[in-house]
Amino acid sequence: MRTANRALLVMLLVASAACTGRGCTTPESSPYPAWRRVKGADGQEYRLVERGAYRAYYDPDGRLQRIEYDSNGDGRPDHFAHHDGAPRARLLEIDTSFDGKINRWEHYDPEGRLVKVGSSALGGRPER
Repeated sequence: MRTANRALLVMLLVASAACTGRGCTTPESSPYPAWRRVKGADGQEYRLVERGAYRAYYDPDGRLQRIEYDSNGDGRPDHFAHHDGAPRARLLEIDTSFDGKINRWEHYDPEGRLVKVGSSALGGRPER
């Protein structure tokens, strides 16, 4: 799954150059993606940058919070990289069976090294 994390980090580099002002004013000719404001399930406001199968969510101050990736093209993300403002993902949640339930968790240290992996055959919570 290290490859998946690398792919998400590539998206981070592309999306991190997105505009950061109030309301996106990225010119049409700009190579950087435009963003729009959305409300998250947690009630917080985010800046959403969409590019193909990737969605990057930034807080109002422009710090990356998470990246979602739809690896199989079914319209539902199955990889979730939680950044919480950090340049590297601290947690990767993966739906390996594409049933809408997370069944693999990868925890990373601040340098991007994998420190812990959890999984569940049922999805929802890692087995201990």
